[in-house]
Amino acid sequence: MLRSVCRKGLSALAILALVASFASAQSLTTTFASNNGQSGNMFDVKALIQGVFINDFDVNIDVGTWTVDVWAVTGGGTFLGNEGNPAAWTMLASTTVSSAAQDVPTNLGLSLGYLVPVGTTQGFYITVASGTGMNYTTGATGTFQTVAAADAFLEIYYGIGKALSGYPTTFGSNLGGLTPGTSGSRLWNGTVYYAPQPSLADDISLTQITAPVDSQGCDFLSTSEITTVTIRNLGMNIVPASTAIQMDLVADGGTPITEFLILANDLNPLDTLNYSFATGVDLSALGSHSIQVTATYFGDLDASNDSKTINVNSGNPILVNSFPWVENFDSTVTNNTTIPPTGWTQDLTDASGTYSDWYFLSGQTGSVNTGPVGGDHTTGSAYYAYTEDSGNFAQINLISPCIDLSTAVNPALTFWLHSFNANTTNSFENFFSLDVITYPGGVVTTDVIGPIGHQPTATLWSGSQWTQQALNLAPYNAQIVQFRFRSRTDGGSTTHDIAIDDVAVISAMQGVGQEPRAGLASFDIENAVESNGFGVQSGFAGPFFTSVLQGGSMTMEFTGEPTQAIAVLYGPLNPVAATYPGGIGQFDIGGPGVNGQGIPNNIGVFVDAISWAQGGFIGFPLDALFFTDAAGDCSVGFSFPNFGIPSGTILTSFQAAVTSSSAPFVYLSNAIEVTVN
Repeated sequence: MLRSVCRKGLSALAILALVASFASAQSLTTTFASNNGQSGNMFDVKALIQGVFINDFDVNIDVGTWTVDVWAVTGGGTFLGNEGNPAAWTMLASTTVSSAAQDVPTNLGLSLGYLVPVGTTQGFYITVASGTGMNYTTGATGTFQTVAAADAFLEIYYGIGKALSGYPTTFGSNLGGLTPGTSGSRLWNGTVYYAPQPSLADDISLTQITAPVDSQGCDFLSTSEITTVTIRNLGMNIVPASTAIQMDLVADGGTPITEFLILANDLNPLDTLNYSFATGVDLSALGSHSIQVTATYFGDLDASNDSKTINVNSGNPILVNSFPWVENFDSTVTNNTTIPPTGWTQDLTDASGTYSDWYFLSGQTGSVNTGPVGGDHTTGSAYYAYTEDSGNFAQINLISPCIDLSTAVNPALTFWLHSFNANTTNSFENFFSLDVITYPGGVVTTDVIGPIGHQPTATLWSGSQWTQQALNLAPYNAQIVQFRFRSRTDGGSTTHDIAIDDVAVISAMQGVGQEPRAGLASFDIENAVESNGFGVQSGFAGPFFTSVLQGGSMTMEFTGEPTQAIAVLYGPLNPVAATYPGGIGQFDIGGPGVNGQGIPNNIGVFVDAISWAQGGFIGFPLDALFFTDAAGDCSVGFSFPNFGIPSGTILTSFQAAVTSSSAPFVYLSNAIEVTVN
């Protein structure tokens, strides 16, 4: 038996009456004259003469970027009695928005289509997800649950303020308005965008385009993005199964794509249905793209709600691709705020509450003797970024702009770090790490630098100093990356602020010497640096340079395979004195040798004097060698004699040969030239 899709016709007079009864999209505003604020508000609305679809909101929030959550009492009803019970609520949306100023509308950009039936009350909870950025107005005593704004279709009531207090797991800390008649209410500052529920016989509405959405982080949209939309039956009649709805898609004003949605089941009044186009569209180019979708249904009595248009962004418009690039914070921030420079972001998912973001400051930090006592690194009188140790957070993240390394030659990241713990025992120590986020995909590699705790100084506080950190970006060549500066303030007490300054991506000069090879043959003496000023940990090619004090001490640090012998050689610096095949490496010390073959001449062996003294010459040369431990590390410290030679004299250069458990059985490390001061 065939099911009829025919309906009784409506008279022209009836159609006119129904069309006239349909009200177009409306909005209702309370006020944006705030005098108070916290994290959020709970308040009620009521649909008056017919049901309304709540679609969107404007809110009053502080300057900056915020995540705003919108909740509704599940199944309808007032918030009163449910203000402390998360189980009674349903989150309708969570969106990130940027506010240009307080007391001006900030639109949430939603398309909720949330129905409040006629004559019913609906409780809403709108809150920032962290911090106290929501502004509202304190009402007079006795105004609780009274009408704050109204029109023919909708009423908005005075409500209460809410602190986060364990949000979203718990809803606690109501602020005002809990006792009608005895305490002041809190008036939500905002605009409700809504559409009265229509009463046409047949009306298919395209309510929202849910995909594509803006690319995230530094990613780009693809060459074949799928568009997904939601349609709703706003008519009084059922749209039966097998009905064909024509779906038209236009991307960036191009040629329309036409497909047909064939209903698999009946679409009852007020029901929704999602549809995804089978044909993808190319949105890969950097910038904004327009997507327009139209749903056409035969017999539809209201064509005004059949189309939607959205704009989506591909790629990050703030893309660094010119080098050197430097951010010293000096002309891009406002003093003692958490508003980052353009392109930088505070991580909205790391922590919440006071001191949960990086601050930008000139001068000393608020907790005395725990930050840069001499001001910023650049001039001493400008700006830097820091985390305040008065908080207690496992991570506070500041994320750089998107850096496109495809045009960079020998790229390297440098920045200056101030990490001084005023507690002399290094108790209550905090730690800093640098993470790298790579694209596509936003893959995070943690602790690329660090964790770094207290950086020792010559004397307590008076020796407070900035230390340069460097990262060889060769592993990220031709990629788009972000750098995440991650600080901890959960060491206890308030003695250890952490600061950064003068962040730069540069094209480094590559040395001609042997590079350090972590895990095979890496060598450091007293924080040696290569020609760019980068330490051994940077992985840049040598040779490296350092100095030692006469009558002081000198420490040699080696890494290689576990439990392997190390021969420490010395001689004059001579990069590329001899090169060996098979991955052994090159000698960067010694004379020319014989026709450039074999081991260069004028090279000596720096011996393990203690082992040698204990074994004499019986076990030589093994007694003269150093050895890595089970972790592949070796640290040798000793007193450096006072030779009485002029300061600035080059002593010699050292290079290590580290054995291996497999071919080629020996690797050469980087070379280090040592100057005596």
